[in-house]
Amino acid sequence: MVDIQNFQSKHQISLVSDTSKDLDVLPEVIEQTKNIETSPQKYRFERKLRGGYIQEIDGYVPEGVVRNLEIQHGDYLYAVEVEPGYHQKKRFEYSIAEKGLGIEPSDRIQYNYCPVEMESGRLVVKKNLDSGEDIRLGEVAYTVILNEDDIHSLNIKENDIVDIAFPIDKPEANRILWRHNTENYDSWVPPLKSGHYKKAKQQGTTEIINKCNLDFDSKTILVVGLEARKSVFEKEIDARGGTMIWASGNEELSRLEAMVKKSDLAVIIISHVSHRGSIETVKYCKNHGIPFTPVKSRGVESLITAINESIQETTHIA
Repeated sequence: MVDIQNFQSKHQISLVSDTSKDLDVLPEVIEQTKNIETSPQKYRFERKLRGGYIQEIDGYVPEGVVRNLEIQHGDYLYAVEVEPGYHQKKRFEYSIAEKGLGIEPSDRIQYNYCPVEMESGRLVVKKNLDSGEDIRLGEVAYTVILNEDDIHSLNIKENDIVDIAFPIDKPEANRILWRHNTENYDSWVPPLKSGHYKKAKQQGTTEIINKCNLDFDSKTILVVGLEARKSVFEKEIDARGGTMIWASGNEELSRLEAMVKKSDLAVIIISHVSHRGSIETVKYCKNHGIPFTPVKSRGVESLITAINESIQETTHIA
């Protein structure tokens, strides 16, 4: 009997021990299940005329958030609901979950840095300062009459600089996206009569060419950022005997690195390139011994001056 009792006692202890081992594992299983259940949901961002929208949560993404996070159509976002606003609508805090392909909607046209003019008692925009070209509807120059509600809500005045967007073929449905601080825009002067403006533009171009007459000596120059001025930059670089290659900074890293390796020097337009684009370009330039220089201004003269200085420094070092 004593032997039987001892056997039972040992067996019970063994069973308790086995069960306790199982219980030791349970918290880990529970934690793993909890992590799976609480993993954040990603939502696809759709660009609208102003701001954007996430359909699954009925979430509006304000234009300021789009610009601050550099969100593009097709990106995926995390969204955390916060206290509702004044109008009791849903509000969310957003962060980037995954970058998309960077392809903007084909039915939406955006013009940046458009000078506001007064014409027949109405505020209008006719051109954008990124390229200096007229706003066009198809092949025809077009005067966009600005949205009255946006004019009042954003306090738009003559000589302001704004970004606008409208549905393709419907410029009358335009929205003002942003009003820029003209004090920080070194190339802007209030619009004059068209003949005077054209003459001043020609004189300005001649002045830049005369001031920056150093030959670029067949160098390949990588310009990163500011796609809207790509053709203008390329023309000025070509005129000085250089060859320009352009990158947005959002390319696949292997492609961006290949462009850096192919260039003799790089210029980064830091006001118009993503933080990631700037960091990676600088890293690749350092890795491959390519001279690089950051430029804050959007102006052609600033770009040409930066290239000149970079070439002079490189020549001096050599």
